[in-house]
Amino acid sequence: MAKVLIIEDDVQVRNLLAFILEREGFETVTAENGTVVPDIFKDHRFDVVLLDLFMPEKDGLETIQDLREKCGMENIIAISGGGDYGMYDFLKVARNLGAKATFAKPIDRKKLVSAIRSMAREKAA
Repeated sequence: MAKVLIIEDDVQVRNLLAFILEREGFETVTAENGTVVPDIFKDHRFDVVLLDLFMPEKDGLETIQDLREKCGMENIIAISGGGDYGMYDFLKVARNLGAKATFAKPIDRKKLVSAIRSMAREKAA
């Protein structure tokens, strides 16, 4: 069973993502922001990390850098509700920083599950 870390500050979105992924057969661990990443990785190993880009305390872009540099995590999926930030494409920046996949909210559940399954298979191979 693939293990997914969900980092999302909105408790309703976080719980919904965990519910959806658990129904699809994934094991999930949740966190409300990126500041907890080093501590969580001391106790757990994950196949995929799913994270929001806009969070208080530590945003998703900083968290992607930490996941890659400090935790050696490559299977990262960034999500964002966006908002009006002009021409600055935060999902593109997330990909440039190493996110393997990105999704704008609202997220297509089937595409998200497919991306997670694909990354988990890659890691297992």
